[in-house]
Amino acid sequence: MITEIALINGEAFELLVDFQKLIAFKSTMKEQYQKFNTIVLNGPKDIFDMVYLAYCCYLMNSETKNLSYDGFINAIPEDMQNLASLNTIANQVIHGRKNKKVETLLQP
Repeated sequence: MITEIALINGEAFELLVDFQKLIAFKSTMKEQYQKFNTIVLNGPKDIFDMVYLAYCCYLMNSETKNLSYDGFINAIPEDMQNLASLNTIANQVIHGRKNKKVETLLQP
């Protein structure tokens, strides 16, 4: 499971999405939130939708938020520029981390 991405510029950010961050993201970056929400609800339609999910996590979790979308794409480490890694990232963002307490409660 990928929970953090370290960009080639040395900056790292979590792939964590929670309601507090989503509310702030929606109110400050409406256009990006709208596209993020569409991808999450309808699923990624191409590779760059997967990259966009990671970019939105960068915008929600980075302290600096210095990179544009194009700058972010150029800062993705080479070992993550493949379909398997991008698919894992997209699934992590869309489905989130497993909550062990909830899993325990749901077991028969």
